[in-house]
Amino acid sequence: MIARADETVRLAFELVNTIYCVELERYCRLEPTLYYAYGDTEAFQSIPLARENVDGMEPLVSRLPATDQEGRSLRYYTEFAVPEADYILRYPTVGTIDLFATSNFKSIDLPVANAAEPGEIVYDFFWGYGPDKVRKGYDQGGQYIIAPTALDVAEDGRIALMDPVNERIIIFNPSEDRYSNVPMPFIYNLNADLAFDQNSQLVICDWAGEYVEGTPPIPYCYRLLPDGRLDAATPVYVKFPSKITKNLEVLDQFDYRLVAPFNSTGESNSREAQRQKETPRVLDDIWRR
Repeated sequence: MIARADETVRLAFELVNTIYCVELERYCRLEPTLYYAYGDTEAFQSIPLARENVDGMEPLVSRLPATDQEGRSLRYYTEFAVPEADYILRYPTVGTIDLFATSNFKSIDLPVANAAEPGEIVYDFFWGYGPDKVRKGYDQGGQYIIAPTALDVAEDGRIALMDPVNERIIIFNPSEDRYSNVPMPFIYNLNADLAFDQNSQLVICDWAGEYVEGTPPIPYCYRLLPDGRLDAATPVYVKFPSKITKNLEVLDQFDYRLVAPFNSTGESNSREAQRQKETPRVLDDIWRR
């Protein structure tokens, strides 16, 4: 971490997406504390971390000078304590995070870079509430934190972002400078992906799956029409679905087969047709992202 010697730095922390962390914040008294020192001294001081709204999110934040009066750089670590459980989580687990501060810090105004082809606009999906904003929340069971999980760019430049908290897909069209919303065709269950096919038609896959004729949950893929209506849906016969390739094939990490939910005419493939794909020899060339 680099900073100018005369500035105050903002240190922000967020608990990761785990059941344990959610339970800590919801049912226990969490006491987050930042310990800091300057230079090589081991005489650490402490300061509590407080919640602060930052672009619609609420991390634990503290602000400290980058250097002390003698010009020594900041060093710090944090502890998240739960007194009821006699539990303390330290970050980092050993050592400190060291700030590099300099008085010779130079600000450079870089020229505006040209946008990557084919589009000329990059759209920011802002945090917050509204038809064009995304936010984080909890799943239906109230255990997991969920937030936007997948994004893809179509050949025509449209950008699709999965917004599971609001149960929708936000699609931004840079050529028209407008956005639209498409409802998700399934109930989000922590594991899903989306992609545009070569004709810029949107496909959304539910890796958590649905029950089919009494079997364990089977992943499902849904292809949508441009107006958001469902065009086709099909089960995907994979055990551990991973990435969606450029050709809308699903990589099964169980046996590294490429499984095609739909055939070349857009119809649903049978189980036998899906499992006929060969195991790819080279994986680096097939990723969409």
